[in-house]
Amino acid sequence: MACVIVPPFIGEISSQRVRGAAGAAFQLALTIGILVAQVVGLPFIAGTCTGWGWGLAIVFLLPLAGLFLLFLIPNSPTQMIAKYNDEEQAVADLKKLRGTDDVHADVELIHQQTRQTSGSRTESLSIPQVIASPQYRWPMLVTVILQLSQALSGVNAVFFYSSKMFEKAGIPHHLIPYANIGTGAINVLATIISVVLIEKLGRRALVIYPMAAMVAVFGVLTVLVQLNESRNSTTLGLISVIFILIFIVCFAVGLGPIPFLFGSEVCRPEARDSVQSLGLVSNYLGNILLSLFFPALNSILGGYVFLIFLVLVLANVIFLWFKMPETKNRSIEDAERFWNIQAPISAKQASLLPSPAVTA
Repeated sequence: MACVIVPPFIGEISSQRVRGAAGAAFQLALTIGILVAQVVGLPFIAGTCTGWGWGLAIVFLLPLAGLFLLFLIPNSPTQMIAKYNDEEQAVADLKKLRGTDDVHADVELIHQQTRQTSGSRTESLSIPQVIASPQYRWPMLVTVILQLSQALSGVNAVFFYSSKMFEKAGIPHHLIPYANIGTGAINVLATIISVVLIEKLGRRALVIYPMAAMVAVFGVLTVLVQLNESRNSTTLGLISVIFILIFIVCFAVGLGPIPFLFGSEVCRPEARDSVQSLGLVSNYLGNILLSLFFPALNSILGGYVFLIFLVLVLANVIFLWFKMPETKNRSIEDAERFWNIQAPISAKQASLLPSPAVTA
């Protein structure tokens, strides 16, 4: 539920200037959580047969603290205007969020995105309505492909192989958990870099070019893993570890954070919740499929299993190259023009059109 609600909420309360960095902070929080879990899983903390339950119990503390912090969170100005028609509350929240009384431009932008006139409301669309509407087809499809790209990128397979590669590299078995923590720390650091770069390089470049690099990494890892199965070389193991770390960086700077924020940047408020939900469902389905079939495929194919991810990532790169618009400092209308979507006219625009001539 948090993965569905939080990214759109961040997009709705953020100014266009920092929208990408604020959205990437969501993924940064996830990577920090993973790192904390890796640390808690160390043998002398909770990574034992008797202590694992206490490790899971620690998770309770953060939601408990968050329950009280929720009272400090402002309303979404977009929802206040679009769904509740409460512009006064929206203005008050915007002043609090922006730290200034001059929020007229933000209010106008919200009205523009919701195609509203004064006194109207926008009802949220259901998932079947979004699927059936040509207006939201491309935003929905690209959001779903991005989420599937993240789930089927092979990042979980790489983490699965990391312990084996550390062992092949000559790292003592009792130090491998600390090496895994090192991969988690690199994941966090790369995501911090993404927070900085996302407003400089844009979303499209940070997704497509690192994914292209991931294709090359999978090719190299396939060769290295297969060679090392027969040679058991420490040198090949070390080289494999280096490429695993390169892969983690490539994933973390783009495909990690951007799928969560992209949907809210290209969808109008009435379709945003449904499109984000569809994206998350596809992400979870991808992860479920990976969890079910990867162990079997790995046992059958060995190192060649990386070729499956190579093909999947390559196919997604080709699709996104042609169909993913840049959203840095761009409006929803810019994305709709990229997809050649003709936006329906608002009630105010319709009232300005000339009446059809009446003939006898």
